[in-house]
Amino acid sequence: MEDQRRYASASRPQRDRFHAEYVRGRFEQRFRALYRSAKGVKVAAVPVLAKELATRARAGELAHREMERIGGFILAELGGGARSAYPERTYKRRRAELREHGLVVADDFFEPVEIELRAVLERALETSLWG
Repeated sequence: MEDQRRYASASRPQRDRFHAEYVRGRFEQRFRALYRSAKGVKVAAVPVLAKELATRARAGELAHREMERIGGFILAELGGGARSAYPERTYKRRRAELREHGLVVADDFFEPVEIELRAVLERALETSLWG
């Protein structure tokens, strides 16, 4: 996992600013929401995400409409049409919903894979090795 950023040339931080505390802060800012997710962070293929959404809906953790909305967005995103089909604001809201639920679509989405990242994020955010 890495936090890739592109700064405009005028706002690009100077080299001396890239010390351990600054880099850790950027990392934490980028991944803290995933870390706090109630169910951890799950990188999974579409079949696994579909089951996860259904399970959460049955358990009452997710409204059925929310399950359908998130599932539809995942399919539209994988089909390459979400970015152009949704208004920009809606697209960003849907992406935020996925993050809030700790769900990330795996690149190879036809294989039923699932990767739990909570322990990795915990170690990265809690380590004393940043300094």
